[in-house]
Amino acid sequence: MAELTPDWLAADIRRLREGTGFSGQDRILFGMAPAEAEATPLPHLLGELQLAHELGTHCISLHVAMGNYDQGHRVVQQLADAGAPGPDLLFVHGAALTEAEQAAIAEAGAGPSVTPETEMQI
Repeated sequence: MAELTPDWLAADIRRLREGTGFSGQDRILFGMAPAEAEATPLPHLLGELQLAHELGTHCISLHVAMGNYDQGHRVVQQLADAGAPGPDLLFVHGAALTEAEQAAIAEAGAGPSVTPETEMQI
């Protein structure tokens, strides 16, 4: 079995994107959920975001600031410091976002998403 490396993953995402025929005018839009943002080194996460942008991804969802499970990585702040947030990002959960991170999301035109049942668990 081939080792699953970031290169392998990127190649598979490209294969899926190119093989589907998404035109941007379809009812089904291409989206991506990169590796778990809270557990991924920033350079790798930025690489996945760059790949998503190269492929014209409509929406990129990132699980961040997960309440009691939050480990203080401040992913949104790290992305903001790197100039990475944009309107194609959807930040999921966010119960432990700081006011500065909330402002960075709003300034970028990005969006928050919550899942009430899950938020009650975390």
